[in-house]
Amino acid sequence: MSSKTFFPFTFVWVSIAATSLPACAPLSPTGVSTHTWPTHGNQYYNYWNAKYLGSDSAGHLSYRLIDSATFAEIRSNFNAGPDDSSAIRSLIDSSREITIDSARIQADLQWIKDSSVITGKEYQVYLYIDRTTATISSVHGEPGTNRNSHPYIESDRNHGIVLPIPTDSPRNGNRILIGQVHGHPASRGGITLHRMSPDDSLTAVCLQAPIYAIDAMDGLQGTPGSIHRANPNPGKDFKPQDLCIGRTWGGGTSGFEADSIYNIGLNALHIWGISHQPKFEELRKIDATNATIAYRGIKLR
Repeated sequence: MSSKTFFPFTFVWVSIAATSLPACAPLSPTGVSTHTWPTHGNQYYNYWNAKYLGSDSAGHLSYRLIDSATFAEIRSNFNAGPDDSSAIRSLIDSSREITIDSARIQADLQWIKDSSVITGKEYQVYLYIDRTTATISSVHGEPGTNRNSHPYIESDRNHGIVLPIPTDSPRNGNRILIGQVHGHPASRGGITLHRMSPDDSLTAVCLQAPIYAIDAMDGLQGTPGSIHRANPNPGKDFKPQDLCIGRTWGGGTSGFEADSIYNIGLNALHIWGISHQPKFEELRKIDATNATIAYRGIKLR
C-alpha cells in the first residue's frame, strides 16, 4: 500500500522506496511487539489531537477525552494527583467518555475483505476519533488498485494531526485520523504474502499512525480475514509490524460477538495516542520527490 496526502495546494503520493526517506524508514520486521496497555484507571486523551495525557487511579478502566490545559490545571490543583478522589471527580466532570462504534467498524472491516476479494482491488477505510462526540468510528476511502491503496488525508499542522478525506461522507475537521485499514487481494501474476508491505511500514512511520491490512487473497466472501498491522515507532517495545493480530467477523451470524472481535478502534487509539506527530516535512519531501520521479515500488506483502 502507498498513500496519497492532501495539503492545501498539492497531493502527495507515498509510493517511493522507504530508503529514500531515512527519517521515515521502518526497521526490519523481526520479533513481536511487547507493549502492554493499562488494565485500570480512567485514561485521558487530549481533545485537540487525541494524544495520551495520563491516567488516574480509578478501579475501573475507561477512556476519556479532555482539553489538555484543563487536565494539567486539575492535576496541579490537587497535591495528591491521580489518587485524590476530588481530582478524579473533577477530571471526570471535565471530560467525555470515548465510545467506539464497533458495529460500524466491524462491518467496514468485513466490507474491505469482501470487496477486495470481489474486485481484486485494495479497498480501504479510515479509523478516526471525532473530538466533538468522543466517538471512534470509520469511513470509506477511495479503492486502490491490485497493488496499492492511496489514502487521502488533510494536514493540520497547528494541532499536529491529519484528517481523513472520505468518499462516503463530507469532510469533517473534527475527525482525527488514528489508523487506516486496507485489503490485500490475490496478486495478479504473483503471490500475496500474509504480511505487511514495505510501503505499509513507510506510511505508518511517516503518518505516525498504525496501518492495518486484511488478508483477502483466499477468494472467499463472507469469511473471516486475518488482520496484520504496520506500526509507527512510539517505543522500543514495538516492532515494525505484527502479524495475525485479529480477524474480521465473517458476516452474517457467524461471529459478531463482543468477546471474539478484535477491537481495532481502541488499538488504533492506543498506538496513535503514544506516537509522535506526523512527519509533515518528510511528507513534503515525498511530494517534491514525486514531482520529478515516477516510481512504482514492488509490493512484497
